[in-house]
Amino acid sequence: MLIQSYSVENDAKFKAQIENAINQVGDLRFAFGEIGRDWFKSNKAIFNLKGSGQYPDLSEPYATRKQRTHPNKPIMVRSGRMRDSITGRPNKDSVLRIGKSAMVMGSKVPYMIFHQSDEPREVIPLRKVLFLGAEAPRSAPSEVTGRTERFLKIIELEVERKLKSL
Repeated sequence: MLIQSYSVENDAKFKAQIENAINQVGDLRFAFGEIGRDWFKSNKAIFNLKGSGQYPDLSEPYATRKQRTHPNKPIMVRSGRMRDSITGRPNKDSVLRIGKSAMVMGSKVPYMIFHQSDEPREVIPLRKVLFLGAEAPRSAPSEVTGRTERFLKIIELEVERKLKSL
């Protein structure tokens, strides 16, 4: 099975705030739950595109074939398996694991790697759907941009709440 993985290391500020919050309050399960809900919700925006949004348009031959075989399906949807795995619809492909000091979000859909990969491509254009922040302006609708800032705010508010209750 191919695995595509991102870690917090690609956003130093985010990683530092998580580490600082863990050092202060130890348990971020509530904040991670809120981040998970935001992540699933903002992923829905990707799959609700009426056109190509900021993604490259479908090639003319593929767009014609897709309209014939999967009429009126959005740009990133054929079967719905990939969409369902990262938009909060409970299914066997969704990944959301929350612990006191770590969380894992993602998908087990094996073909998602073809959308995520930065490798040179000839057939499928880059259409990333898994990211935290830096890639969002290039490859996602506006509802997805600002994730890192929202996630940082969720952690900040959770730390404040816990410190006030001490």
